[in-house]
Amino acid sequence: MRIFWIKRKRKITVETIQNVTVSSPSGAPPAVWCHVCGDQVGMVTADHAAAMIGVKSRTIYQRVESGQIHFADTPEGLLLVCVKSVSEMDSKRRLP
Repeated sequence: MRIFWIKRKRKITVETIQNVTVSSPSGAPPAVWCHVCGDQVGMVTADHAAAMIGVKSRTIYQRVESGQIHFADTPEGLLLVCVKSVSEMDSKRRLP
């Protein structure tokens, strides 16, 4: 008589989502110095910028890496993007 043991493996994946909201008391994006614009401009997270113009966050990160969107890093390591450059990208994207 033979006894066969069946081994089963289980893989459990846990995903977490962290939402970070950066805003001022008035509800407008915080004004931060943009070194490219040379002015105080509103800065938002990449996810917020993506939602503003209807693209994926990945698109925002690609544009930051290519230099099409201006950005600033916070001391905590958070990436903030320039609302002015995001708006310009959106207007160029909608041109015929």
